[in-house]
Amino acid sequence: MATTPREWPNNCITVRDGVAELIRSDIKNLELISTNEINDEEQIEAVVAKVISDQYLLLRALETVGASTSPINELNNRVLELKGKFSFARA
Repeated sequence: MATTPREWPNNCITVRDGVAELIRSDIKNLELISTNEINDEEQIEAVVAKVISDQYLLLRALETVGASTSPINELNNRVLELKGKFSFARA
């Protein structure tokens, strides 16, 4: 009797492979900027906007297969960063 494929590992494989392909594509697009093949400001902004959008998608995809990210940790890090910018020596 054959074992039916489990959904969890199959989803992980799909996410892993999809993430790798999207990262490869984003690297290729960013290299166009770093090698000055794209140097028009609007084209650069379009590439960067796509890469940022892709990064959000990658984060959500990795979270679906168990990446333990925490918005609270990110919030705390950003608040600490802000506090550091406005700190001053006490008299």
